[in-house]
Amino acid sequence: MPYTSASSFEDLNLSPEVLNGLYVETGFKKPSKVQAITLPMILTPPHNGSGKTTCFVLGMLSWVDPNVKAPQPLCICPTKELAIQNMEVLQKTGKYTGINAECVVLTERTSSTSIQSRAPKL
Repeated sequence: MPYTSASSFEDLNLSPEVLNGLYVETGFKKPSKVQAITLPMILTPPHNGSGKTTCFVLGMLSWVDPNVKAPQPLCICPTKELAIQNMEVLQKTGKYTGINAECVVLTERTSSTSIQSRAPKL
């Protein structure tokens, strides 16, 4: 998909199920200006070296408030390699910000419980 703006959600090659969710459940009629410009870029197939990770990390860094002493952005990656790549870019671009970051990688599969079926701990 080339980097162009989208005048409709159909221009984005979204599945019929996603389109149905957009129109029926959210009430969207057409992409907002921000969506029309950014979604074609976000939905572009991942080409190595295109700068997507840097864009993602800059988005996270720009919203961190160093005065808030609590975890702020949370980045969940589908692979260990992508988690490490995000962390490396974050360390370089955030070097002079005073922001601390951690990378936690699951090393072994364990049994899992659906988040919805777990009661919150109070």
